[in-house]
Amino acid sequence: MLRRISLVVFAGCCVALAAWASQAGGPAKGKTFLKGNLHTHSLWSDGDDFPEMIAEWYKSHGYDFLALTEHNVIASGIKWVDAANNKTREQAVEKVSKRFGPDWLEKRVEKDRPQVRLKTLEEVKAKVEEPGRFILVQGEEITHKFGKLPVHMNAINLASVIKPADCASVAETITVNVRQVNEQKAKTGREIVTFLNHPNFNWGVNADDMTQAEELRFFEVYNGHPGTNQNGDKERPGCERLWDLVISRRYKANRPAPLLGMATDDSHNYHVSSM
Repeated sequence: MLRRISLVVFAGCCVALAAWASQAGGPAKGKTFLKGNLHTHSLWSDGDDFPEMIAEWYKSHGYDFLALTEHNVIASGIKWVDAANNKTREQAVEKVSKRFGPDWLEKRVEKDRPQVRLKTLEEVKAKVEEPGRFILVQGEEITHKFGKLPVHMNAINLASVIKPADCASVAETITVNVRQVNEQKAKTGREIVTFLNHPNFNWGVNADDMTQAEELRFFEVYNGHPGTNQNGDKERPGCERLWDLVISRRYKANRPAPLLGMATDDSHNYHVSSM
């Protein structure tokens, strides 16, 4: 029953996101359902493809929106990457040149290494976005840890990078970084959604941490990356069970604020199919 309540509230959140997308000139007009992904990596961090190629894939597969969420960085400014350091990179350069033309990539040679400049989010938006059909959203994976325990959070529709804060516990790390995002939201007036990523990744976040972090409203109940221990193990619960535990404990402690579930791809690899 508690999970059903959370799902109903999450549906309301999706309506709010759809309204935001419509106001932003996005694809929500006339639609009751939007298809999108809120956890995506490119060559700006640890993904293996160019952001314009990733956006093109999602657009061509019927997605309405995509958030690029690099680790502690947003796709702005100047960044050069090696063009031929491995076969996957060579393949990526060949594919993007074929799709967008040989003059699309800006190239140079640095210390005898051929390099290409990554396009910024604004450059990719100008090339790939289509009013009424597909939009790109700026995000960040706020990537941090407490001790050896990873604590990662996504912030969607940021105006600028959030620097992860050092804290005294996993729960405090979550709370303080949520507050940092909320401060930017209040300052800029932007609609920003923040959620905890893959709690079972290296077993970084448990049910107690999520219960204590009372300001946490969203988390990834499903993450598509193969290394996130989605289903738990013999001793530790999977993410669906974590959800049950946290919302039950919050309810029993008279903390009725819901914890809502997100599902994301957490996409990194684009040149080898798992199918």
